[in-house]
Amino acid sequence: MTPEALLEARVWPRVDRSDPDACWIWPGTTSSGYASVGYGPRGAERRFLVTHLLLDVPPGWVRRHTCDVRRCVNPRHIVPGTRQQNSRDMVERGRSLRGERSPTAKLTDLQAVLIRLRLSYGETGRALAREFGVSEATVSFIRRRRAWAHV
Repeated sequence: MTPEALLEARVWPRVDRSDPDACWIWPGTTSSGYASVGYGPRGAERRFLVTHLLLDVPPGWVRRHTCDVRRCVNPRHIVPGTRQQNSRDMVERGRSLRGERSPTAKLTDLQAVLIRLRLSYGETGRALAREFGVSEATVSFIRRRRAWAHV
C-alpha cells in the first residue's frame, strides 16, 4: 500500500480535518505518544508513524511538530529539521526535563537560586550541601552554573 493510499484509507477517515489550521488529533494507536498505524500482511503487522507518511526528510533529519502535540497529524504542523533544531525547540518551549522537572531532581528551582544566593553571601558549600541534602559537588555545580543554569 502506498503512503498516499494508507493515508486515504486508514488515517484521514478517522481525523477531523475541518479546520485547516487546527491540530488534527489522531484518535488511534500511538507509539511513544505519536500517531501510528499498522501496515503489512496480517500476522506480520508493524507500526508506522503517521508523520513519516506526511513528510519526507533527508537522511539524518527529523520531523518536527511546530504545535508540540504528538497526536497531531496536520501536515502544516510538521516541518523538517535537524536533531539540534528539534532539541532547541524543546528547550525554548519549556519541554525539557531540566531543573525540578527532572524526575531525579532533589531540589526545586527556588532552592537552587537560594543556594547560589547564600554562596554569594559567604556560606560554605559543605554547610549548604548538608542543609539541602545534596552533595558538595552539586552545590559546586550550582555555583558554577553547570547545574541549574536556567535559573
